[in-house]
Amino acid sequence: MVVPRGKLYHLVVNSEERSRAASRITFVGSAVNLSLTAVKFAAGIYGASGAMIADAAHSMSDLATDVVVLLGFRYIGKPADKTHDYGHGKIETLTAVAVGAGLFIVAAAIMLMGVRQVFSSLAGDVRASPGLFALGAAILSIVVKESLYRSTVAVGKKINSMAIVANAWHHRSDSLSSVGAAVGIAGAMILGGKWLALDSLAAVAVGVLIMKVAYDISIAGLKELLDESLSDEDENRVIDCAAAVTGVVNPHGIRSRKIGANVAVEIHIEVRADMSVAQAHDIASDVEKAIEEMFDGETFVSVHVEPRS
Repeated sequence: MVVPRGKLYHLVVNSEERSRAASRITFVGSAVNLSLTAVKFAAGIYGASGAMIADAAHSMSDLATDVVVLLGFRYIGKPADKTHDYGHGKIETLTAVAVGAGLFIVAAAIMLMGVRQVFSSLAGDVRASPGLFALGAAILSIVVKESLYRSTVAVGKKINSMAIVANAWHHRSDSLSSVGAAVGIAGAMILGGKWLALDSLAAVAVGVLIMKVAYDISIAGLKELLDESLSDEDENRVIDCAAAVTGVVNPHGIRSRKIGANVAVEIHIEVRADMSVAQAHDIASDVEKAIEEMFDGETFVSVHVEPRS
Protein backbone atom coordinates (compact mmCIF):
# COMPACT_ATOMS: atom_id res chain seq x y z
CA MET A 1 0.00 0.00 0.00
CA VAL A 2 1.31 3.46 -0.83
CA VAL A 3 0.35 6.27 1.50
CA PRO A 4 1.05 10.01 1.40
CA ARG A 5 3.65 11.44 3.74
CA GLY A 6 3.95 15.15 3.16
CA LYS A 7 5.03 15.56 -0.44
CA LEU A 8 6.62 12.12 -0.57
CA TYR A 9 5.23 8.62 -0.95
CA HIS A 10 6.67 5.58 0.77
CA LEU A 11 6.05 1.90 0.31
CA VAL A 12 4.69 0.36 3.50
CA VAL A 13 6.03 -3.12 4.31
CA ASN A 14 5.48 -5.33 7.33
CA SER A 15 8.12 -6.18 9.93
CA GLU A 16 9.01 -9.54 8.38
CA GLU A 17 9.49 -8.02 4.93
CA ARG A 18 11.60 -5.19 6.42
CA SER A 19 13.90 -7.61 8.21
CA ARG A 20 14.27 -9.81 5.15
CA ALA A 21 15.08 -6.88 2.84
CA ALA A 22 17.51 -5.36 5.37
CA SER A 23 19.33 -8.65 5.93
CA ARG A 24 19.60 -9.39 2.21
CA ILE A 25 21.22 -6.07 1.26
CA THR A 26 23.47 -6.18 4.34
CA PHE A 27 24.71 -9.68 3.44
CA VAL A 28 25.62 -8.39 -0.01
CA GLY A 29 27.41 -5.44 1.58
CA SER A 30 29.36 -7.65 3.97
CA ALA A 31 30.57 -9.87 1.12
CA VAL A 32 31.74 -6.82 -0.83
CA ASN A 33 33.41 -5.29 2.22
CA LEU A 34 35.25 -8.51 3.03
CA SER A 35 36.64 -8.70 -0.49
CA LEU A 36 37.57 -5.01 -0.66
CA THR A 37 39.27 -5.12 2.74
CA ALA A 38 41.58 -7.89 1.55
CA VAL A 39 42.33 -6.15 -1.76
CA LYS A 40 42.98 -2.78 -0.13
CA PHE A 41 45.29 -4.12 2.56
CA ALA A 42 47.28 -5.99 -0.08
CA ALA A 43 47.39 -2.88 -2.27
CA GLY A 44 48.41 -0.68 0.66
CA ILE A 45 51.23 -3.00 1.71
CA TYR A 46 52.60 -3.87 -1.72
CA GLY A 47 51.82 -0.45 -3.15
CA ALA A 48 53.43 1.35 -0.18
CA SER A 49 50.40 3.56 0.45
CA GLY A 50 49.37 4.76 3.90
CA ALA A 51 46.17 6.21 2.44
CA MET A 52 45.21 2.82 1.01
CA ILE A 53 45.89 1.07 4.32
CA ALA A 54 43.68 3.68 5.99
CA ASP A 55 41.03 3.03 3.36
CA ALA A 56 41.29 -0.70 4.04
CA ALA A 57 40.67 -0.05 7.73
CA HIS A 58 37.58 1.90 6.72
CA SER A 59 36.29 -1.07 4.71
CA MET A 60 36.97 -3.31 7.69
CA SER A 61 34.87 -1.01 9.86
CA ASP A 62 32.10 -1.30 7.28
CA LEU A 63 32.30 -5.07 7.61
CA ALA A 64 32.00 -4.78 11.39
CA THR A 65 28.93 -2.55 11.13
CA ASP A 66 27.36 -4.99 8.67
CA VAL A 67 27.57 -7.60 11.42
CA VAL A 68 25.99 -5.18 13.93
CA VAL A 69 23.13 -4.44 11.54
CA LEU A 70 22.52 -8.13 10.84
CA LEU A 71 22.40 -8.92 14.56
CA GLY A 72 20.12 -5.95 15.20
CA PHE A 73 17.58 -7.00 12.59
CA ARG A 74 17.22 -10.40 14.25
CA TYR A 75 15.27 -8.55 16.97
CA ILE A 76 13.98 -5.39 15.27
CA GLY A 77 11.25 -7.21 13.38
CA LYS A 78 9.82 -8.90 16.47
CA PRO A 79 6.29 -7.72 17.38
CA ALA A 80 5.35 -6.01 20.63
CA ASP A 81 5.32 -8.38 23.59
CA LYS A 82 4.72 -8.42 27.34
CA THR A 83 7.96 -6.57 28.12
CA HIS A 84 8.01 -4.28 25.06
CA ASP A 85 4.61 -2.70 24.59
CA TYR A 86 5.88 -0.50 21.76
CA GLY A 87 7.81 -3.22 19.96
CA HIS A 88 11.58 -3.45 19.48
CA GLY A 89 12.11 -0.43 17.23
CA LYS A 90 14.61 1.21 19.57
CA ILE A 91 17.03 -1.62 18.77
CA GLU A 92 17.16 -0.22 15.24
CA THR A 93 18.01 3.23 16.59
CA LEU A 94 20.64 1.75 18.91
CA THR A 95 22.10 -0.10 15.93
CA ALA A 96 22.39 3.15 14.01
CA VAL A 97 24.18 4.80 16.97
CA ALA A 98 26.56 1.84 17.19
CA VAL A 99 27.35 2.27 13.49
CA GLY A 100 28.13 5.94 14.09
CA ALA A 101 30.27 5.24 17.15
CA GLY A 102 32.29 2.63 15.24
CA LEU A 103 32.90 5.12 12.45
CA PHE A 104 34.05 7.74 14.94
CA ILE A 105 36.68 5.44 16.48
CA VAL A 106 38.00 4.40 13.07
CA ALA A 107 38.15 8.04 11.97
CA ALA A 108 40.23 9.03 14.99
CA ALA A 109 42.68 6.18 14.38
CA ILE A 110 43.04 7.01 10.68
CA MET A 111 43.62 10.70 11.38
CA LEU A 112 46.27 9.94 14.00
CA MET A 113 48.12 7.60 11.65
CA GLY A 114 47.95 10.11 8.80
CA VAL A 115 49.25 13.01 10.92
CA ARG A 116 52.19 10.93 12.12
CA GLN A 117 53.10 9.98 8.56
CA VAL A 118 52.82 13.60 7.35
CA PHE A 119 55.31 14.81 9.97
CA SER A 120 57.53 11.84 9.25
CA SER A 121 57.56 12.66 5.53
CA LEU A 122 58.22 16.36 6.10
CA ALA A 123 61.08 15.47 8.45
CA GLY A 124 62.82 13.74 5.57
CA ASP A 125 62.04 10.10 6.24
CA VAL A 126 62.22 8.26 2.94
CA ARG A 127 59.24 6.17 1.91
CA ALA A 128 58.62 4.31 -1.29
CA SER A 129 56.28 6.06 -3.72
CA PRO A 130 52.80 4.47 -3.87
CA GLY A 131 52.42 2.11 -6.84
CA LEU A 132 49.82 1.52 -9.52
CA PHE A 133 48.42 -1.39 -7.51
CA ALA A 134 47.34 1.02 -4.77
CA LEU A 135 45.87 3.47 -7.28
CA GLY A 136 43.95 0.70 -9.04
CA ALA A 137 42.51 -0.52 -5.73
CA ALA A 138 41.33 3.00 -4.89
CA ILE A 139 39.56 3.36 -8.24
CA LEU A 140 37.96 -0.07 -7.85
CA SER A 141 36.72 0.89 -4.38
CA ILE A 142 35.17 4.14 -5.67
CA VAL A 143 33.11 2.32 -8.29
CA VAL A 144 32.07 -0.65 -6.17
CA LYS A 145 31.23 1.21 -2.96
CA GLU A 146 29.27 3.98 -4.68
CA SER A 147 27.17 1.30 -6.40
CA LEU A 148 26.69 -0.46 -3.07
CA TYR A 149 25.69 2.84 -1.43
CA ARG A 150 22.99 3.48 -4.01
CA SER A 151 21.47 0.01 -3.75
CA THR A 152 21.61 0.06 0.08
CA VAL A 153 20.14 3.53 0.52
CA ALA A 154 17.32 2.60 -1.89
CA VAL A 155 16.41 -0.34 0.35
CA GLY A 156 16.77 1.81 3.48
CA LYS A 157 14.34 4.39 2.14
CA LYS A 158 11.92 1.75 0.89
CA ILE A 159 11.64 0.09 4.28
CA ASN A 160 12.09 3.38 6.18
CA SER A 161 15.11 2.13 8.15
CA MET A 162 17.47 4.57 9.84
CA ALA A 163 19.97 1.75 10.46
CA ILE A 164 20.12 0.69 6.80
CA VAL A 165 20.43 4.28 5.57
CA ALA A 166 23.23 4.81 8.11
CA ASN A 167 24.96 1.69 6.87
CA ALA A 168 24.55 2.94 3.30
CA TRP A 169 26.46 6.07 4.30
CA HIS A 170 29.24 3.80 5.52
CA HIS A 171 29.52 2.62 1.92
CA ARG A 172 29.44 6.13 0.47
CA SER A 173 31.98 7.46 2.97
CA ASP A 174 34.23 4.57 1.94
CA SER A 175 33.73 5.52 -1.70
CA LEU A 176 34.49 9.19 -1.03
CA SER A 177 37.48 8.34 1.13
CA SER A 178 38.80 6.27 -1.77
CA VAL A 179 38.55 9.39 -3.92
CA GLY A 180 40.82 11.17 -1.43
CA ALA A 181 43.15 8.19 -1.36
CA ALA A 182 43.32 8.07 -5.18
CA VAL A 183 44.13 11.78 -5.37
CA GLY A 184 46.82 11.45 -2.71
CA ILE A 185 48.35 8.35 -4.27
CA ALA A 186 48.38 9.87 -7.77
CA GLY A 187 49.93 13.09 -6.46
CA ALA A 188 52.61 11.20 -4.58
CA MET A 189 53.39 9.02 -7.62
CA ILE A 190 53.70 11.98 -9.98
CA LEU A 191 55.47 14.53 -7.77
CA GLY A 192 57.54 12.28 -5.48
CA GLY A 193 59.99 13.61 -2.87
CA LYS A 194 58.41 15.42 0.06
CA TRP A 195 55.19 15.44 -1.93
CA LEU A 196 54.83 11.86 -0.71
CA ALA A 197 53.16 13.57 2.23
CA LEU A 198 50.14 13.95 -0.08
CA ASP A 199 49.45 10.27 0.46
CA SER A 200 49.35 10.79 4.22
CA LEU A 201 47.36 14.03 3.94
CA ALA A 202 44.79 12.05 1.98
CA ALA A 203 44.58 9.64 4.92
CA VAL A 204 43.89 12.60 7.24
CA ALA A 205 41.20 13.84 4.85
CA VAL A 206 39.66 10.38 4.93
CA GLY A 207 39.54 10.55 8.72
CA VAL A 208 37.90 13.98 8.73
CA LEU A 209 35.24 12.82 6.27
CA ILE A 210 34.46 9.67 8.26
CA MET A 211 34.25 11.64 11.52
CA LYS A 212 31.70 14.06 10.00
CA VAL A 213 29.51 11.17 8.84
CA ALA A 214 29.91 9.46 12.22
CA TYR A 215 28.83 12.62 14.03
CA ASP A 216 25.71 13.06 11.92
CA ILE A 217 24.63 9.44 12.32
CA SER A 218 25.29 9.32 16.06
CA ILE A 219 23.54 12.61 16.86
CA ALA A 220 20.44 11.65 14.87
CA GLY A 221 20.26 8.30 16.68
CA LEU A 222 20.88 9.80 20.13
CA LYS A 223 18.11 12.35 19.60
CA GLU A 224 15.72 9.52 18.86
CA LEU A 225 16.90 7.48 21.85
CA LEU A 226 16.23 10.56 24.00
CA ASP A 227 12.66 10.65 22.63
CA GLU A 228 12.97 13.82 20.58
CA SER A 229 9.58 14.83 19.20
CA LEU A 230 8.65 14.66 15.54
CA SER A 231 9.28 17.81 13.54
CA ASP A 232 6.90 20.75 13.91
CA GLU A 233 5.78 20.09 10.35
CA ASP A 234 4.84 16.49 11.12
CA GLU A 235 3.08 17.41 14.37
CA ASN A 236 1.10 20.13 12.60
CA ARG A 237 0.05 17.60 9.96
CA VAL A 238 -1.12 15.26 12.72
CA ILE A 239 -3.22 18.06 14.24
CA ASP A 240 -4.68 18.92 10.82
CA CYS A 241 -5.43 15.25 10.23
CA ALA A 242 -7.30 14.97 13.55
CA ALA A 243 -9.18 18.23 12.92
CA ALA A 244 -10.45 16.85 9.60
CA VAL A 245 -12.29 13.98 11.33
CA THR A 246 -16.00 14.64 11.68
CA GLY A 247 -16.98 15.52 15.24
CA VAL A 248 -13.50 16.61 16.36
CA VAL A 249 -13.05 20.07 17.85
CA ASN A 250 -9.79 21.73 18.87
CA PRO A 251 -7.19 18.94 18.65
CA HIS A 252 -4.31 19.89 20.95
CA GLY A 253 -1.76 18.68 23.50
CA ILE A 254 0.14 16.56 20.98
CA ARG A 255 3.12 14.48 22.10
CA SER A 256 5.17 12.39 19.74
CA ARG A 257 8.33 10.33 19.38
CA LYS A 258 9.95 7.86 17.03
CA ILE A 259 10.54 4.21 17.87
CA GLY A 260 12.86 3.03 15.12
CA ALA A 261 10.75 2.98 11.96
CA ASN A 262 7.58 3.38 14.04
CA VAL A 263 5.90 6.43 15.54
CA ALA A 264 4.05 7.02 18.82
CA VAL A 265 1.57 9.90 19.05
CA GLU A 266 -0.61 11.15 21.89
CA ILE A 267 -3.22 13.82 21.20
CA HIS A 268 -6.17 15.45 22.96
CA ILE A 269 -9.41 16.20 21.14
CA GLU A 270 -12.67 17.84 22.20
CA VAL A 271 -16.15 16.59 21.30
CA ARG A 272 -19.65 17.84 22.08
CA ALA A 273 -20.43 17.49 25.78
CA ASP A 274 -23.84 15.91 25.08
CA MET A 275 -22.36 12.97 23.13
CA SER A 276 -22.67 9.45 24.46
CA VAL A 277 -19.53 7.55 25.46
CA ALA A 278 -20.03 5.26 22.47
CA GLN A 279 -20.19 8.19 20.03
CA ALA A 280 -17.08 9.81 21.51
CA HIS A 281 -15.26 6.47 21.34
CA ASP A 282 -16.12 6.07 17.65
CA ILE A 283 -14.73 9.54 16.88
CA ALA A 284 -11.53 8.76 18.80
CA SER A 285 -11.18 5.53 16.81
CA ASP A 286 -11.57 7.45 13.55
CA VAL A 287 -8.83 9.84 14.66
CA GLU A 288 -6.53 6.92 15.48
CA LYS A 289 -7.06 5.33 12.07
CA ALA A 290 -6.51 8.62 10.24
CA ILE A 291 -3.20 9.27 12.04
CA GLU A 292 -2.02 5.68 11.59
CA GLU A 293 -2.42 6.03 7.82
CA MET A 294 -0.08 9.05 7.79
CA PHE A 295 3.06 7.13 8.68
CA ASP A 296 4.99 4.10 7.50
CA GLY A 297 5.45 1.13 9.78
CA GLU A 298 3.43 0.64 12.93
CA THR A 299 1.97 3.76 14.53
CA PHE A 300 0.95 3.83 18.19
CA VAL A 301 -1.80 6.42 18.66
CA SER A 302 -3.43 7.42 21.94
CA VAL A 303 -6.41 9.82 21.81
CA HIS A 304 -7.64 11.57 24.93
CA VAL A 305 -11.25 12.76 24.64
CA GLU A 306 -12.48 15.87 26.44
CA PRO A 307 -16.00 17.40 26.52
CA ARG A 308 -16.38 20.66 24.62
CA SER A 309 -17.47 23.29 27.17
